[in-house]
Amino acid sequence: MKQKGFCIFCHTGDDYERVFEVETNDEYSYCPQCGRKIKTEDAVKAFKSRIQFLLKKAYYEFNIKTKYDKAYEKFGDILLYDEDNPVALCGRIESLLMMSTLRQPRFEDASVLINYASKSQLHKSKNMIVYFDFLLKYERIARLYIENIKKMLTNKNFFYDEECVRMYVYRTNQIKQFYSLILQEILFLLGKGLNLTNAELKREMIELNAKKIDDILKSSFTCVDGITYRIKYIHENEISLVDDGIKIDTKLNGYKIYSLVPNEQKKPIIKDRVFKLNRLKYGLFIFSILSMSMAVICATAFFVLAFCIPVYRTIFFVVFGVSILILIACLCARFILKALMKKKKLH
Repeated sequence: MKQKGFCIFCHTGDDYERVFEVETNDEYSYCPQCGRKIKTEDAVKAFKSRIQFLLKKAYYEFNIKTKYDKAYEKFGDILLYDEDNPVALCGRIESLLMMSTLRQPRFEDASVLINYASKSQLHKSKNMIVYFDFLLKYERIARLYIENIKKMLTNKNFFYDEECVRMYVYRTNQIKQFYSLILQEILFLLGKGLNLTNAELKREMIELNAKKIDDILKSSFTCVDGITYRIKYIHENEISLVDDGIKIDTKLNGYKIYSLVPNEQKKPIIKDRVFKLNRLKYGLFIFSILSMSMAVICATAFFVLAFCIPVYRTIFFVVFGVSILILIACLCARFILKALMKKKKLH
């Protein structure tokens, strides 16, 4: 059987050039780049180790630094080594979704990638469980996107103006189409006999959330000036709104009013970023590294001074105590970071 191997000897400009096919039945293989003889088992292990290292780097960008554009690139780099890797394929789509902003959502682009990847790799039986888990993540991202942009476009659930209503309706309609794709893929996987705990329950929850998205498009939208709008029709990129003829007192006089575009009234512009950087995780990660380094330095100083200069015994114990405190702080930071990573959030 053929598998991919990674040469541990040659050093080319690009590491992915060190990837080559090996026959697992052969005890030894030869690198086509440098011609060196290498144990087939070692070459396969080196390839798997390389992929795990690259995945770790990609998830560091995604989970810790929350730099989704960098994560997108890192997952793409993995596909240069292993174009069939399901985690890299799905992680790249997830990163793309998290790059969505108010004015530039990436759900249509993600849909194209999902359609391509599902037909080529993700519908294979060995990849279905990984794919199903990622589909649940995609649905959560879409749901949070709608929740977040509504907060950005409203004050106490009243939209700032008609343009904000149009933006919200347009984005909601895009999410509705994305939900259709997610449900289509989930039904396909379940139809193939995918055996997962609570799979049907999860499908029902997604269908319920999809119905809520549909209900949004059937509801009315009230602006801060009291005017209420309803959707007359949505056709591709065209949205027609009608005044409901109802005007209410929103009691928002004196509140700051935002706008999507620059205006003569010099209203503040609504920001574009929907998914915020998780500075807490990154801060804890950096703090844990610095704390560990300081603890090692202090502990080393304690032992060196204790054995070399016994006169300053009090100072030694102070240094040792400080190193212990720093080490405890480091461990606490690592514990909190792991707890945050395990929570059922986006990352």
